[in-house]
Amino acid sequence: MTGENLSYLANLIQRIFSYATFKFFAGGFLVVLHFFFDTANTSAMVAVFFLILIDTATGLIAAYRTRTPIVSHKMRRVAIKVAVYFLLISAGYLVERTLPIVVIDETIIGALAVTELFSILENAAHAGYTVAARLIEKLKPTLDQ
Repeated sequence: MTGENLSYLANLIQRIFSYATFKFFAGGFLVVLHFFFDTANTSAMVAVFFLILIDTATGLIAAYRTRTPIVSHKMRRVAIKVAVYFLLISAGYLVERTLPIVVIDETIIGALAVTELFSILENAAHAGYTVAARLIEKLKPTLDQ
Protein backbone atom coordinates (compact mmCIF):
# COMPACT_ATOMS: atom_id res chain seq x y z
CA MET A 1 0.00 0.00 0.00
CA THR A 2 1.21 3.42 -0.82
CA GLY A 3 1.14 6.40 1.49
CA GLU A 4 -1.67 7.89 -0.55
CA ASN A 5 -3.80 4.75 -0.09
CA LEU A 6 -3.14 4.70 3.65
CA SER A 7 -4.13 8.35 3.90
CA TYR A 8 -7.32 7.65 1.96
CA LEU A 9 -8.09 4.61 4.12
CA ALA A 10 -7.51 6.57 7.35
CA ASN A 11 -9.74 9.39 6.09
CA LEU A 12 -12.44 6.89 5.09
CA ILE A 13 -12.38 5.15 8.49
CA GLN A 14 -12.56 8.52 10.25
CA ARG A 15 -15.57 9.57 8.15
CA ILE A 16 -17.35 6.26 8.84
CA PHE A 17 -16.86 6.54 12.60
CA SER A 18 -17.92 10.18 12.71
CA TYR A 19 -21.03 9.27 10.73
CA ALA A 20 -21.75 6.47 13.18
CA THR A 21 -21.40 8.91 16.05
CA PHE A 22 -23.87 11.23 14.37
CA LYS A 23 -26.26 8.32 13.83
CA PHE A 24 -25.87 7.28 17.46
CA PHE A 25 -26.76 10.73 18.77
CA ALA A 26 -29.57 11.19 16.25
CA GLY A 27 -31.01 7.80 17.21
CA GLY A 28 -30.80 8.67 20.91
CA PHE A 29 -32.53 11.99 20.23
CA LEU A 30 -35.33 10.21 18.36
CA VAL A 31 -35.77 7.71 21.20
CA VAL A 32 -36.11 10.59 23.68
CA LEU A 33 -38.57 12.36 21.38
CA HIS A 34 -40.60 9.19 21.04
CA PHE A 35 -40.73 8.83 24.81
CA PHE A 36 -41.85 12.43 25.45
CA PHE A 37 -44.19 12.94 22.47
CA ASP A 38 -46.97 10.91 20.88
CA THR A 39 -45.97 10.10 17.31
CA ALA A 40 -49.64 10.14 16.28
CA ASN A 41 -49.68 13.89 17.00
CA THR A 42 -46.60 14.76 14.95
CA SER A 43 -48.50 16.66 12.25
CA ALA A 44 -50.49 18.56 14.89
CA MET A 45 -47.29 19.55 16.71
CA VAL A 46 -45.74 20.71 13.42
CA ALA A 47 -48.91 22.73 12.81
CA VAL A 48 -48.60 24.37 16.26
CA PHE A 49 -44.97 25.20 15.50
CA PHE A 50 -45.91 26.85 12.20
CA LEU A 51 -48.77 28.71 13.88
CA ILE A 52 -46.18 30.16 16.26
CA LEU A 53 -44.08 31.23 13.26
CA ILE A 54 -47.12 32.78 11.56
CA ASP A 55 -48.01 34.56 14.80
CA THR A 56 -44.48 35.96 14.95
CA ALA A 57 -44.64 37.09 11.32
CA THR A 58 -48.02 38.80 11.75
CA GLY A 59 -46.72 40.42 14.94
CA LEU A 60 -43.77 41.81 13.02
CA ILE A 61 -46.11 43.08 10.29
CA ALA A 62 -48.33 44.74 12.90
CA ALA A 63 -45.31 46.35 14.56
CA TYR A 64 -44.07 47.62 11.20
CA ARG A 65 -47.47 49.01 10.23
CA THR A 66 -48.00 50.75 13.59
CA ARG A 67 -44.36 51.93 13.66
CA THR A 68 -43.75 50.13 16.94
CA PRO A 69 -40.04 49.47 17.49
CA ILE A 70 -39.05 45.84 17.15
CA VAL A 71 -36.76 44.86 20.02
CA SER A 72 -34.70 41.69 20.35
CA HIS A 73 -36.00 40.62 23.76
CA LYS A 74 -39.48 40.21 22.28
CA MET A 75 -38.05 37.99 19.55
CA ARG A 76 -36.38 35.89 22.24
CA ARG A 77 -39.83 35.19 23.63
CA VAL A 78 -40.60 33.16 20.50
CA ALA A 79 -38.01 30.54 21.45
CA ILE A 80 -39.32 30.49 25.00
CA LYS A 81 -42.89 30.13 23.69
CA VAL A 82 -41.91 27.15 21.52
CA ALA A 83 -40.15 25.50 24.47
CA VAL A 84 -43.04 26.07 26.88
CA TYR A 85 -45.68 24.92 24.38
CA PHE A 86 -43.84 21.71 23.63
CA LEU A 87 -43.17 21.10 27.32
CA LEU A 88 -46.93 21.40 27.89
CA ILE A 89 -47.64 18.93 25.08
CA SER A 90 -45.02 16.54 26.46
CA ALA A 91 -46.41 16.83 29.99
CA GLY A 92 -49.89 16.09 28.65
CA TYR A 93 -48.62 13.00 26.85
CA LEU A 94 -46.78 11.75 29.94
CA VAL A 95 -49.91 12.22 32.07
CA GLU A 96 -51.88 10.42 29.38
CA ARG A 97 -49.48 7.48 29.62
CA THR A 98 -49.97 7.43 33.39
CA LEU A 99 -53.75 7.83 33.60
CA PRO A 100 -56.45 6.06 31.59
CA ILE A 101 -57.51 9.37 29.97
CA VAL A 102 -56.62 9.40 26.28
CA VAL A 103 -57.33 12.96 25.13
CA ILE A 104 -55.10 15.10 27.35
CA ASP A 105 -52.33 15.93 24.88
CA GLU A 106 -54.81 16.42 22.03
CA THR A 107 -56.76 18.88 24.19
CA ILE A 108 -53.57 20.79 25.02
CA ILE A 109 -52.57 20.90 21.33
CA GLY A 110 -56.04 22.14 20.39
CA ALA A 111 -56.00 24.86 23.06
CA LEU A 112 -52.55 26.04 21.96
CA ALA A 113 -53.61 26.09 18.29
CA VAL A 114 -56.73 28.14 19.06
CA THR A 115 -54.66 30.53 21.20
CA GLU A 116 -52.24 31.05 18.33
CA LEU A 117 -55.10 31.54 15.87
CA PHE A 118 -56.58 34.32 17.97
CA SER A 119 -53.17 35.91 18.37
CA ILE A 120 -52.72 35.85 14.59
CA LEU A 121 -56.14 37.47 14.13
CA GLU A 122 -55.32 40.15 16.71
CA ASN A 123 -52.00 40.89 15.03
CA ALA A 124 -53.69 41.15 11.64
CA ALA A 125 -56.30 43.49 13.13
CA HIS A 126 -53.53 45.67 14.62
CA ALA A 127 -51.88 45.71 11.19
CA GLY A 128 -55.04 47.27 9.79
CA TYR A 129 -56.81 44.33 8.19
CA THR A 130 -60.51 44.81 8.90
CA VAL A 131 -61.50 41.22 8.09
CA ALA A 132 -59.50 39.97 11.08
CA ALA A 133 -61.04 42.60 13.34
CA ARG A 134 -64.53 41.57 12.21
CA LEU A 135 -63.74 37.89 12.81
CA ILE A 136 -62.59 38.68 16.34
CA GLU A 137 -65.80 40.62 17.02
CA LYS A 138 -67.91 37.73 15.73
CA LEU A 139 -66.02 35.13 17.78
CA LYS A 140 -65.81 37.13 21.00
CA PRO A 141 -69.40 36.43 22.16
CA THR A 142 -68.74 32.70 21.65
CA LEU A 143 -65.65 32.87 23.83
CA ASP A 144 -67.31 34.87 26.62
CA GLN A 145 -69.88 32.13 27.27
